[in-house]
Amino acid sequence: MGWVTIKTLGDDQIEAFMRCPYRFYHGWIKGKSSQPEWRMRVQYVVNRIVKNFYTLPQNKRSSLQVLEQIEKYWKSFIRSDIFPTRSQGI
Repeated sequence: MGWVTIKTLGDDQIEAFMRCPYRFYHGWIKGKSSQPEWRMRVQYVVNRIVKNFYTLPQNKRSSLQVLEQIEKYWKSFIRSDIFPTRSQGI
């Protein structure tokens, strides 16, 4: 395998690399994944919401805060056309 050059890495890429370099390579570099796109996007949104929730001071954590995070990230990362329709099967 040859060398891969990456100019910059975001926090998400660094976290993914630390969790599993092999999965990082195939998911971020090669663009191949065994999971459907919708599942990866939903998991990304859930991970971000949980991470943001627990980085808040304890007195700022609330169900309203979680709902605001869901709205923010869902609108930014989830499109309705990524989900399979009934005719496509699940």
